[in-house]
Amino acid sequence: MKFKLLTVLIAGMFLAVSFQSDAQKSNILIEKGLAYLASTQSTSKGFDAMGGTSIDPNAIPNFDSKAVGDWGGAGISALALQAFLQNGHNIDDPVYGTVVTNAITYILSMQYTSGYHTGAFGNWSVGYETGMCIEALNMALNLPLSGGGGKPDPLKTQLENAIALGVNYYTQDINETWSRVSWRYDRGYTSTSSGDMSVNQWVYLALDAAGYTDKDVWNKIYTYLHDYKCASGAGSRIGYQNCNTRPQGMSCAGCWGAVLAGDHSVAAAPALADEFYNYLDGFSLAQLINSSSIGSNQIYVGGGYFYYLYGFAKAMVLGNKTIFGTDNGPWYEFMYNAIESYHGTDGNGNYYWDNWGGQGTNMETALALLCLQVREVPEGSKMVVSLDTDPNGKDDCLGFTIYDEVGNAAGKNEGNWYTNIPNSEWTSTTGDFYELTVDLEESANFSVEITNTCLDPQVSELCFKTYLLDELKDEECYLLEDQAYLVTIGATAFVNAIGGLNIIIVVPPTPIPVMELDPAVIAFNPFEYDHLYEFSFNVMETGGETPLSDIDLFASDLVDQYANVVPAANFTLTPSHIDAILPGEFVTVQGTVTTPASFTKADFGLFQGNITAQTGDQTKGINFEIGAPEMTIDPVTALVPSTSGSTAFDISFAGLQEIGWSIDFAETWITAVPMAGNGDATVTVNYAANPAPVERVAVLTITAPDADNTEATFTITQEASTSTADQVITLEAGWLGVSSYILPEAPALEVVLAGIEDQMEIMLSSSGFYWPSHNINLIGDWDTYLGYKIKMNEPTVLEMFGVPAETSVTFPAGVNYLPVLVPDPVAAADVLDLASGALLYAFNIQDQLVYWPGGGIATLETLEPGIGYLLWLTDEATFNFAGKTTAGPQQVQPFVNTTTWNDPINTGTPHIISINTSAMGNLVAGDVIGAFNSTGVCVGMAGYTDDKNNLSLVVNGQDVTSTANIGMADGEPISFKLYNVANGETNLSVTFDPVFNTGTFEAMGVSMITDMKAGALGIGTNTVDFNIYPNPSNGVFNIQSDAANITVINSQGQIVHQATIAGSSTLDLSHLGQGIYYIRVVNKTGLTVEKIAIK
Repeated sequence: MKFKLLTVLIAGMFLAVSFQSDAQKSNILIEKGLAYLASTQSTSKGFDAMGGTSIDPNAIPNFDSKAVGDWGGAGISALALQAFLQNGHNIDDPVYGTVVTNAITYILSMQYTSGYHTGAFGNWSVGYETGMCIEALNMALNLPLSGGGGKPDPLKTQLENAIALGVNYYTQDINETWSRVSWRYDRGYTSTSSGDMSVNQWVYLALDAAGYTDKDVWNKIYTYLHDYKCASGAGSRIGYQNCNTRPQGMSCAGCWGAVLAGDHSVAAAPALADEFYNYLDGFSLAQLINSSSIGSNQIYVGGGYFYYLYGFAKAMVLGNKTIFGTDNGPWYEFMYNAIESYHGTDGNGNYYWDNWGGQGTNMETALALLCLQVREVPEGSKMVVSLDTDPNGKDDCLGFTIYDEVGNAAGKNEGNWYTNIPNSEWTSTTGDFYELTVDLEESANFSVEITNTCLDPQVSELCFKTYLLDELKDEECYLLEDQAYLVTIGATAFVNAIGGLNIIIVVPPTPIPVMELDPAVIAFNPFEYDHLYEFSFNVMETGGETPLSDIDLFASDLVDQYANVVPAANFTLTPSHIDAILPGEFVTVQGTVTTPASFTKADFGLFQGNITAQTGDQTKGINFEIGAPEMTIDPVTALVPSTSGSTAFDISFAGLQEIGWSIDFAETWITAVPMAGNGDATVTVNYAANPAPVERVAVLTITAPDADNTEATFTITQEASTSTADQVITLEAGWLGVSSYILPEAPALEVVLAGIEDQMEIMLSSSGFYWPSHNINLIGDWDTYLGYKIKMNEPTVLEMFGVPAETSVTFPAGVNYLPVLVPDPVAAADVLDLASGALLYAFNIQDQLVYWPGGGIATLETLEPGIGYLLWLTDEATFNFAGKTTAGPQQVQPFVNTTTWNDPINTGTPHIISINTSAMGNLVAGDVIGAFNSTGVCVGMAGYTDDKNNLSLVVNGQDVTSTANIGMADGEPISFKLYNVANGETNLSVTFDPVFNTGTFEAMGVSMITDMKAGALGIGTNTVDFNIYPNPSNGVFNIQSDAANITVINSQGQIVHQATIAGSSTLDLSHLGQGIYYIRVVNKTGLTVEKIAIK
């Protein structure tokens, strides 16, 4: 199996795993803490003695049944819910979606909807819990779903209404005349002075989260803080209800209120916030953070240590503090170390916190996680990582690669700078300065690896910087001197908004061994239920200087796009821990993963995750996937102009397998490059100019048998041409073939033929007809890529306006009409021979010229614009007029009828007969061979000149628009006569080639005569005693004859007179017009036909 060339690990592949050292531990703390909370959430109603949520030390715990989604009451459940939401887990999350959904449902159920406490959440301590719930529900409302978009209704409306009702619970009792306001256990305590700061802080957060903007209320909040503060050293403190009660914890709450009041336009509030921060800044970080260093009177024991610590961390975030305390240290790193040291581990290996005070492990664990989490950073936050190399050194000596916390990389590969880190770009890659800028959306880890590939030692400066709205907020820079040949230096920085875009250097620049994993990708396709997949990989040290040590190996869940999960527990890795790998050595790890027997979802897709190898200073991963990747085409459509040009689309596949694909299309006006490939590719589509006045569409089908969706399409629509042209077509009276090389501006037949409708009778296509005098149109619009057969009653011209058509056309097997798609005549053989063996014949209707290679006839020499040619194809064939030899119009010599027979009428319905040269041995120049229907009407004749070529004889069928007996019906026998000037008429007995029709009429059919013999005398041998005179006459003729029936036929084959005669009689035809007529005489001894003329 082929895989994509990897220089990086793909974003989104790694689930809840961060890739760098202590920052890795930070995410492990969060993930293991969330796993603990998920395990302690109630999943069914049951008796629970810890149902009470009051953080009032004097309150009596609530002994009650515990509802689904509950962690110990509304307040604690709200804090726990925030921990999941702040880590990005939502109701549609594949791992914790059910936990989040149940928590939201439970909290909504805990709101009073009637009575005195309408709007409050909780039971014993609604003053605290309502604020906690408002903040959690607001976060749930505004956090985008994992799959994108916001909360659906009715949940969205439920959340909005619950938040509004909760805010009203706090604000409904505020008197406009009050100068200040505070809150306590329930609304009955709302007053100017009866509240306490432990409740106030949650009200402040709730009002701010809900977007409460009443400046008068925020002024009252500020005034309460101002009035109840006490000067202390360089700042001011505030206590629970007085300045001497829990001032350290409550001054953090004072920071919350003062900062938020300032955010809501209370002008004096920022100065008050500075007073509180100054007070806190008088303590060391140990006094502010270490539980053993905090006096019992400094924080609220009812809430517990982490209740205080969250207040402190939140105060630091709201104040955008980076360093703090009398020791001016990095408060977040100090706090992180403390939280890490205090965690406990349950029987499942998950982490919890329960230091002292508070309401048990659920509440303390939720608050510890909230201290560690702040996913969102202020809008306009940026992280910049740069390397300034020695300008006198060689630019290509230092390999510089930056990794984000999931392993996405940015660096240089084969001379090209690339980045796969989301929201990032190289802002400098020139000279000796290389800089990557990342638009931050959340806290993140960034690590670098710098390798010297030159023999000489190199000097460089590595910097990590953060900016907010282009203002520098923090920076950490290191001068790297004398980096030796092939030495790799690694460093890791952690930026977290809870520290005000504070950069924490987790791993300072240090030479590290180089760990690599091989292969970089492990993939199986297809996915199978309940299947054991076996694999192996190598963990290698490639730096060659120092060993790798203490390597942990673990797998993540495999998750597909439908949120189906193959749990990490289904993996086995042997070994799962490697003590050491010596320089240049490797260890092979054997692994298996077993897929579940079923999923709750009906569909499954491409399962993706990773296997991670982690040491104390670096982490590398293998991308792991099972299943067929989805194929994506981008874009799926393109609109292009009428002129020639090119466009492109991308083929991409989810995951890392190199999936094979190919392209197919039917249209001839496009080409695609490449037509096949493996994996991601860009396909260029070239298109020819569109000569038509209508747009055209081509569909390219991309087939990838090993993809999840085995077929996809790209559709290209080309605009209509705006160029114009015109064509004038001469139409004689009678049956004709007609065509055009113009795509008409208005293709409706009623418009195209409007100028000739009075002169035309009918027009036929291979599938319908247009008969304007009967208001019948079974053709539709004029199609330039089809020819037509038309009957004209009078000669005229047809003029057509539009744009030139394409020069190629394809027809199926059967009878068709070929248009001439160029403005100049071309040699017939050049075009018709393109059909090779598929062409039986081509026929010029108006001149009855034939191109029949198998019949040895080629009287049709030129294809002329304006004419449509009857084709009979035995298979599909394509005819292309482009680039063919131009020829002059074919000169056709009209046939002169020297016989006594009537002139055959061209009915547009031919039966073509080839008289082989072998049958013409007894003929002499000037002889005429005629074909007759059963009533004796001549329906076709051919004059003999020589026997160099087969002779073409076209027999005409019935005219579909006439009832006159002027042609032949299908299946009617054809009789033949020879006319010789000297000897008159002779019946012919003919022999047919049995491969073709053998003597009966077939519309569009063909026959071949291989032999002819003169038979008994027929109508030309006076077997009937008949004499007519004078001939010509003025219309009155004398007849001498035995008893006979006579029929007079005009030159169009129409019967104009019938009578019975005997002996001498007079035939009066003076009522007929001048012209040639034929009189057919039939008696008991035979029949004869005589030509007569009326002067």
